[in-house]
Amino acid sequence: MPRDDRRAEFLRFPWSVWRFLQWQSLTAPAGSEAESTVGTPGDPERHVIDREDPIVLAPGTRVERDGDTLVFSSTLGRVTIAGPAVAWAARLVEVVDGRRPVWEVRRILGPTPASYWPVLTQLAGTIVRVSPELVERLERALPGAEISRFPRSPYAIQRNYWRNQIHVRELISSGLTAAVASGAAFVEFLRELHLAAIVGEDLATFYRPESEIANVRLEPGALYEERPRIWAPEPERARFLDTLSALHGDGSGAGPERFAVVPGWAGLCYFPPRPLTDGHFDALAEPLRAALAGTDPATTLEALARFHARFVRLHPFACVNQSLAMNLVNHLLRRSHAGYLPHLLLDYCAMALSEPSYARLLATAVREHLVPLAGAGDVYAAFRGKHERMERFNQRLAALPDVAAAVALVRAEPDEARLALLAPH
Repeated sequence: MPRDDRRAEFLRFPWSVWRFLQWQSLTAPAGSEAESTVGTPGDPERHVIDREDPIVLAPGTRVERDGDTLVFSSTLGRVTIAGPAVAWAARLVEVVDGRRPVWEVRRILGPTPASYWPVLTQLAGTIVRVSPELVERLERALPGAEISRFPRSPYAIQRNYWRNQIHVRELISSGLTAAVASGAAFVEFLRELHLAAIVGEDLATFYRPESEIANVRLEPGALYEERPRIWAPEPERARFLDTLSALHGDGSGAGPERFAVVPGWAGLCYFPPRPLTDGHFDALAEPLRAALAGTDPATTLEALARFHARFVRLHPFACVNQSLAMNLVNHLLRRSHAGYLPHLLLDYCAMALSEPSYARLLATAVREHLVPLAGAGDVYAAFRGKHERMERFNQRLAALPDVAAAVALVRAEPDEARLALLAPH
């Protein structure tokens, strides 16, 4: 090949795609040392620190040598470090200044053994924390509770996921009205949103979802054309879904051919319809047009329920489906209800119920869990309490002998049942 042709190939090469593929191949599954460190048992909340995050020391941080160990302490607790890390870990208190990101701290420390990430994991939350200023900036742009299933702490949210969801919202705000004009336009819009959710506005803010399929099938903007299985393995989830169907008197949302026990798989599997067709995306665009044109909150909410149910049942992408669907739903809930919803178990509910039943359930979710845009208070503390109550109730359901006993418990304790989205009908 002539030299000029080879030069032209380099100039045309999609280097941003290459960087993504390189990152994907070099990083292990989500939560690995290559991506982030997840906090210590001493921190009551999961504390995620990403490589790009500026980090600070917790209030009152001190480090003391005790024989062959280092003892770090702060107002939040104590952590003991032993082994090879003792040779370098004490310098952390000199290098961490609230501005430097994790990668720069490591560079300044010089050659560190493989213990760097494990040590940072031990210290995360109790001694070393993500800069509060960073978290506050993200929170102002898009509340973390709005992009979480069960909000517990803003420090538990992967920052690249958060940044990318902010960009997804910007795209929704500017492009939704035009995108829902037709199914053909909407599918291309969804692919753009999916791309943004995984690689960000700059095509370099990479995010790997925690779902298992993301470890083998992380394809930004690509539709999931195969017939996938969605796994709901926890026993309490299976009992929750059975009870939900019994209370609403239908299981027609999913149908026995698509929501079933599969030999060799624990729990329930849901089978989205395939092949994907233009009609599927027409059916997604229609309720969003109705929601945009809605003249009252009730009409808008019913349209949003139709959209969300159809989207999660269709499962158009290998991953990030619920995040995209709820970003769209919350964008419109903000307009119609001056608030937003955490993701909760709404995707499970939408798969299990018919559209009319799911519309009633979404109305219950709004009554029980809507976060008002004004005067919300400490949303994370409120949802920690709610989540604990919901989990206790679901665990009690799972321990009962059958669905009839579960329905009886729901009717006996309607307040707890409504909180868990099991309002009787």
